[in-house]
Amino acid sequence: MICRTKPFRAIAEEAGAETIEIASSTNLKEERISALISAIELEKEGGFLSGRLYLDSIAHALASVLAQVRGVLRKPLRTFRSGLAPAQLARVSQAIHRQLERDFSLPDMAAVAGLSTGYFAQMFRRSTGQAPHQFVLNARIERAKELLRRSELRIIDIAVSCGFQTPQHFARVFRAVCKFSPTEYRRELRY
Repeated sequence: MICRTKPFRAIAEEAGAETIEIASSTNLKEERISALISAIELEKEGGFLSGRLYLDSIAHALASVLAQVRGVLRKPLRTFRSGLAPAQLARVSQAIHRQLERDFSLPDMAAVAGLSTGYFAQMFRRSTGQAPHQFVLNARIERAKELLRRSELRIIDIAVSCGFQTPQHFARVFRAVCKFSPTEYRRELRY
């Protein structure tokens, strides 16, 4: 089967091939694929609250594993030793921070850096130590902390202005990162 979806095209492009051909198999047992599918299922059960960027990242990781396990390319995937150029990282970081309130996808970030999606994701992680979606979540939480410190906005308004789809998702991510709920964080600052 020849794969032409965006993640597979990006992987083929990185390898210098036009397409990836995936060899069929009725008995494919790969722990990484199972884990990625489980992540998608959990996201679905949660109502897809993490957004498109998270799913784009999982799709790219899934395509990468499939290409490694069953893919046929003209030449092997390259290995990388460095990350994004400082100017690229600065442009992407600035774009993320300017647009925290909207759904900024992995292809959007890659376009800002002028790179393919797959190559960008690898280089971004190498440069920052974080996956792009995790970097965005952390940036949103930092903006939320600033708004909680410096404004009297309602929690729901802060959640929306920081790009979270629901106050519940905002509270869950905030608690995971800060070990406090947004309300507890604000209360602690006042005393």
